[in-house]
Amino acid sequence: MKELTFSTETREAIYKAQNNYCGVEGCTNKIEDFHHKLSNKKDYQRLFPLYLNSPLNCIGLCRNHHQSKEIFKFNINLDLVRVYEKWLENITKQYYKKGYIESENNKE
Repeated sequence: MKELTFSTETREAIYKAQNNYCGVEGCTNKIEDFHHKLSNKKDYQRLFPLYLNSPLNCIGLCRNHHQSKEIFKFNINLDLVRVYEKWLENITKQYYKKGYIESENNKE
């Protein structure tokens, strides 16, 4: 399975949501890196394909905080991840059903 990363769309959304500043409270440095709250492990890629690289799992950080132990405060509980994944599955199904997005099976 290929390693996944945040899309340009997700990164831009995080930049905007955080006003381009590091997500650590009180930090005035600009975003340089994007951190997965739930790590981007292959097992998690298989279990949580929708959640893993969504904005729900992303926080923008300055390089200093991304390399520090500060990032551990952003870790997320697996039970909550399961709730988000299920929610994302339901939203995706609704969008397919309404024709907002095309199913991979229907693409030529």
